[in-house]
Amino acid sequence: MESCRPQSCTESMKIPPIPPVRLAVYGDLNLNYVDGSAIWAVSLVEALAGLPNVQVSFFLKAVVTKTEVIRPILDLPNVQVIPPDPTGEKVLSPPAALAAIRSHEGARPYTAVVLRGFALCRQAAREPALAGRLWTYLTDIPHQADALGASDRQEIRGIIQASRHVLCQTQQFADYFTSIFPESRGKLHLLPPMIPTQDTNPAGEPARPDAVFRICYAGKFAPLWASREMLATFKDIQQRHGKYVALHVFGDKIHNPPEDPLFKPDVLAGLKKTPGVVWHGRSTRVEVLRQLPGMSLGWAWRPAALEDHTLELSTKFLEYGISGLPVLLNANPVVRGVLGDDYPLFARTEAQARARLADAMCDASLLAEAGARCKAVAGRYTIAAIRRDYLAPLLMPTSLALEAPLPKPGKPRLLVAGHDLKFADTLLGRLASRYEITRNYWWGHSHHDVHLSATSHDDADVVFCEWCLPNAVWHTTQPQRQKPVVIRFHRQELYTEHPRRLNMAHVRRMIFVGEETRRAAIETFQWQAHADKLVVIPNYVDTAAFDLPKTPDASFNLGIAGVVPSMKRLDLALDVLEAVRHADPRFRLFIKGRRPQEYPWFRQGRQGETVYYTQLLARIADTPGLRDAVVFDGWGTDMGAWYQKIGAILSVSDYESFHLAVAEGAASGAIPIVRNWEGADEIYPSQWICRDVQEMAGRILAQARDPDIAAQRTQVRQHIQRTFDISHVEAQYDRILAAL
Repeated sequence: MESCRPQSCTESMKIPPIPPVRLAVYGDLNLNYVDGSAIWAVSLVEALAGLPNVQVSFFLKAVVTKTEVIRPILDLPNVQVIPPDPTGEKVLSPPAALAAIRSHEGARPYTAVVLRGFALCRQAAREPALAGRLWTYLTDIPHQADALGASDRQEIRGIIQASRHVLCQTQQFADYFTSIFPESRGKLHLLPPMIPTQDTNPAGEPARPDAVFRICYAGKFAPLWASREMLATFKDIQQRHGKYVALHVFGDKIHNPPEDPLFKPDVLAGLKKTPGVVWHGRSTRVEVLRQLPGMSLGWAWRPAALEDHTLELSTKFLEYGISGLPVLLNANPVVRGVLGDDYPLFARTEAQARARLADAMCDASLLAEAGARCKAVAGRYTIAAIRRDYLAPLLMPTSLALEAPLPKPGKPRLLVAGHDLKFADTLLGRLASRYEITRNYWWGHSHHDVHLSATSHDDADVVFCEWCLPNAVWHTTQPQRQKPVVIRFHRQELYTEHPRRLNMAHVRRMIFVGEETRRAAIETFQWQAHADKLVVIPNYVDTAAFDLPKTPDASFNLGIAGVVPSMKRLDLALDVLEAVRHADPRFRLFIKGRRPQEYPWFRQGRQGETVYYTQLLARIADTPGLRDAVVFDGWGTDMGAWYQKIGAILSVSDYESFHLAVAEGAASGAIPIVRNWEGADEIYPSQWICRDVQEMAGRILAQARDPDIAAQRTQVRQHIQRTFDISHVEAQYDRILAAL
């Protein structure tokens, strides 16, 4: 990832052309409160709305009764503000908010859905319809690795997997985040804090010629925000300087922590009764910015207990700075990175803060130097600069962010239909610069909005059906709406009757991931006359997401991804594990995926499957060589990180159409150990294929003993990159679609 520090640049630099896009923006925050999160949301909408060809739907958590915060965007012609449905929740929960976004999509899905809030993003990551379109902004997570529990880490990995972009505020946060979640590399982008452009504003409060030194503070009042310390420091200074010093305070959000019941009364008393304090109360950002040029210094100091545990840059510091004010603040790594270590108004302790403030009041040159430095930094963070340097690149045609553009004359219209569009969302989204893509989501295999399907079908030039299920049947059997249809056939469809109901005359191409499944489909459904339409394009692998360093003990860690149903042959994987542990007890087997007993049919006692897994679980528990060597890692989307500890990936199934885990594991550098299921040798190199358990065990032991294992891992990784990388697979789909 490139450096995340904003660069100095003039506002006149042009933004490259952006194709038409629709964006949904929602933060789990209430705009009736004047606080940083609310101001962030409105600033983001304002920044996005300033881009050409962008339409923004801004969803509200609660009905706005106070318009101070939202006022800057109310009259923007390309912003639609959407309050909660009056018949539903008054204050939206995360599920209700996501439901509102889906209901407003209609037949034109949003290009991207921008969300803020951990609980909200966690919920969104579980919704397949949003996968690949999420821009997630995470602030309310711990900024220390030891404070992130296992469950939080798993949830965050799910968010990363589902997101097109993960947004963060500073380079320091980006470095921290990627150190814990290396799979976020390539998805992580900066969205720094942003402030309005502050010109020399003749309508604003002018610098005052009198001798009064005016300290200002704008923001909330909380124990860790040094509210008591600020008032105590000012009281001490005021007693020495009298009428020649004043403290102007903007804001009325005073916390009332139950563990500190005197906090709110103390702050209120200080604001109301301290001589020299001018409490302006609730104030809009615009009102504060108009007052700042008349101030002498901005107070942004907070104690080390807070500053040592944050990786964010204070927006208040930027607001003070853009007005030319010197700012008193703590020297955490983030502000040192932008102001330099020699900034003269850094204060580590409360005592140092008082001393620096006293120095500033007596040294005009110090104030001028600090003010000039703060203004130069803040100038890089204006809404216009962030719009141009950070948001516009995410919406360029070459960016993966652009997946569902609005109609553009001349581009073929491609309809993607099905119940599970994860594959299509990622792959076909890469073709969005060349096609106008619309999605029609089915509810399960058989249920859909018939009117919406008909309208979308009529508008399309080509229909792409993900899975050969009732969606494909419906789109190929519309007598008055004949359109060329492309179908992506998995393997499960071989065991259904749906393919027999297709009108093959309307099927231009049917895509399989392996030759064996293609042959089986031709034989099962008597498609010999249509064989030329049936082509093989392999599954894709996002190889960059798996190209991560291995752990030191990886050579002794076997992995298997998915052990349900029984045709996955967990019993053979256990046989392999026992064989290698007989030679070296360091080997372990890591199982990724849900445990058998987590499936409803296990509790219902499905004959055959339940007996099979009950016996296997007992075998693991009762066998000393297995009991401590089999690890169930559970289901999760953190596959890139999981593969880092895997030295050899097993594929011991009775049959597979492709077995993506083999390709993903190899992309990570894990040595593939593949049973000779039918068709495996037509997909993967012959040296990866094994006849039996003994040959598998021999290959595993050989790789563990290989002093040049790194070279072997590089070879398998490069094979996947050459053969299955998403860029190669994308080109094959593009050729098929372009020929229709």
